[in-house]
Amino acid sequence: SVAVLVRYLRELGLDAQGFSTEYGDEEDDAAAKTESAPGPESTGEASS
Repeated sequence: SVAVLVRYLRELGLDAQGFSTEYGDEEDDAAAKTESAPGPESTGEASS
């Protein structure tokens, strides 16, 4: 859980804290996927 990880990181001397996030609608996620830049596999270039 987040609280356990935060406590562990604080014991190590780090300034850690949990935070909440808000997720978008599924329609927003689908639009973001179609608008994203193509990855290296779709450029036709060989990767090393």
